[in-house]
Amino acid sequence: MLNYILYLNGLFLLTAETAQVVIQLAPFLMMLGAVYLFKERLLLWQKIGAWLLVFGLLLFFNDRLALLLTQFSSEGFGVLLVIVAAVAWACYALAQKQLLMSFNSQQIMWLIYMAGALCFLPAAELAPVLELSAWQWGIVVFCCLNTIVAYGAFAEALQHWQAANVSAVLAITPLLTIGFAQLLAYFYPQFPSESLNIWAWVGALLVVIGSMLTALAPMLRQRL
Repeated sequence: MLNYILYLNGLFLLTAETAQVVIQLAPFLMMLGAVYLFKERLLLWQKIGAWLLVFGLLLFFNDRLALLLTQFSSEGFGVLLVIVAAVAWACYALAQKQLLMSFNSQQIMWLIYMAGALCFLPAAELAPVLELSAWQWGIVVFCCLNTIVAYGAFAEALQHWQAANVSAVLAITPLLTIGFAQLLAYFYPQFPSESLNIWAWVGALLVVIGSMLTALAPMLRQRL
């Protein structure tokens, strides 16, 4: 719940591209958590991936880094919210991996959704819902279904696949987000999209590569 509400508030202050690049800290933090909790050893490829991820983040914010560090703007606050959301997600993933030893993915997700509904409902403002257009209702329904399908699939994937493989696949999300955001901005100029220079594109790619390397390092070690 903490991850969800913080990410949404961060997304309100950031573009979709920026939020998705920053949230890639989540699988990296999940790896660090596994090292600390389960005494896993940090492999060479994981160290390389970690450095690539950090360097990629710096490159992605190359034209705004000084502003983010010197002025606590709304964008800086949004980045901070997404970072905390990434920490919360990493804790969630590590906890769910343990829970899967005693419960199946459907049971866990049912409890999570029920807890979220009960906690968020008292603070929810339902009046604006009545003012939504048909197009906005379509987006709401899509987001609801996406949450159920995506998180359900994530929980099921953890049960049938190694966590490293799941994290590696999730790492491509920023590139898909950037691609779709740029496409939407092309057809709908009013859509809020990031104006990325070449270094920002390189940074986003390095973030994805770094995230995938940290996740796939155990398998790379076995094959090399």
